[in-house]
Amino acid sequence: MIKKFFKNKYYSIGTWALILNRPMDENLARTRAKSKILYLFALIVYSPKLVIIQLSKKNKITIIKNKIRPKIAKILKSSFVIKYSNTFLKYILPKNSLLNYKSKLFLNPRSQFMIRHLLDFKKVKQKKQFSENKWKNYKDDNNLTAIVSSFNHEYTAKHICDRLKSIEAIDQIIILEDGSSDESLRIYKENLYDVNHFILYSNDLNTLRTYDKAIKMSRSKYVMIMQDDDIIPNGSSWVMNSLELLDKIPNLGVVGGWNSIDMKVCQNINDINNFSFESFLSDYATNTIDPTGPKYCYKFEIENNDRIDIDPRLTTPKHVPVQFTPGCDIGPLFMRREYFLESGGVDFSWGEVGKSSCWWEIDLCYRFWRSGFSVINLPMYFVKGQANVGSDQFYQSDSKKKTLETGLRKLILEHKDVFEDISAYCKKLNSVNFDKMSS
Repeated sequence: MIKKFFKNKYYSIGTWALILNRPMDENLARTRAKSKILYLFALIVYSPKLVIIQLSKKNKITIIKNKIRPKIAKILKSSFVIKYSNTFLKYILPKNSLLNYKSKLFLNPRSQFMIRHLLDFKKVKQKKQFSENKWKNYKDDNNLTAIVSSFNHEYTAKHICDRLKSIEAIDQIIILEDGSSDESLRIYKENLYDVNHFILYSNDLNTLRTYDKAIKMSRSKYVMIMQDDDIIPNGSSWVMNSLELLDKIPNLGVVGGWNSIDMKVCQNINDINNFSFESFLSDYATNTIDPTGPKYCYKFEIENNDRIDIDPRLTTPKHVPVQFTPGCDIGPLFMRREYFLESGGVDFSWGEVGKSSCWWEIDLCYRFWRSGFSVINLPMYFVKGQANVGSDQFYQSDSKKKTLETGLRKLILEHKDVFEDISAYCKKLNSVNFDKMSS
């Protein structure tokens, strides 16, 4: 009787147009109606719609909605045909087609129940079983989070994962994947699968904003930020020594592992708006960075295991060069998260969205000092990526030069009033807290 119902009454142009939401000539409508496959599909999916079309003409639609439809829906939900036909579709449809089909079912509240038969519960169960043994290791509030910016450096991703995972003191790893066009995202996903590993995906915002978001969401006591074009030392003392300093020295906010920056030599520049980056490089740059590194050292609890060529000026393997400094550039930076927030976090005015940003970490260090916190330079012996493999390869030289020049002027304008005072205070702190290295 149902077959007769479909074949004799519901092959008209109007009916099929309503079902398929597009016009159809009568011959094609007859062909569709006589198709056994389409008949079965219409029986499963469109029978409620066909009945409503017919009964609406007889003003019986209210009865359908209030009494009959709930009963039909209940029968359909437990229907053997619906269950196994959809299960069958799950295995034969291409991945994208299956996704589109589930999306269409979801958008119609009356057909959402059918999605259940298309889900892969076995895969979900396997994933849960894989993860449940790791849940006990999850930490809501960590001691140290490592935050790594990532953009088109697929050749460093595995190295970064292996090094960071090998250091027990790192409780949480956050990768800031900023829309790489290479295989970076896939490599990080394959290698970071612990419950304390996170990959935050963004669309080419650049590091200024992504660092800020990751630091604020980390809930850690300390955070370490680094770039994806660095070679990380084999040992772990660069982490342990940084944490020891942050724990023991009051009001210490930043431990930087790359250059020690002192901008005191720029305090007397008057025509700042016309000060060129070329002038800075030729007349000032070499005096802002100490080429020999710190002149002081500190005896740590563990031996240095990050480098082979121990500085001959150090008296024991536990002594490491270290000094208070006005600023440090990134690579890496350890920070006490609480002090980072009190100092105002990252200042977004240092770079437009999606554009390169320079000098912002030096500004951050000076703002730490202004807020009553201190900055230490602890050489960590990272090998920095150069222009042919590092981040600079993605920026045109003229654009990079303009960013460096604009940021330099901004830094001098905002902090020249404290350049000399902070520099003098660092010398005082060094003499009080650290041992002078032998010459």
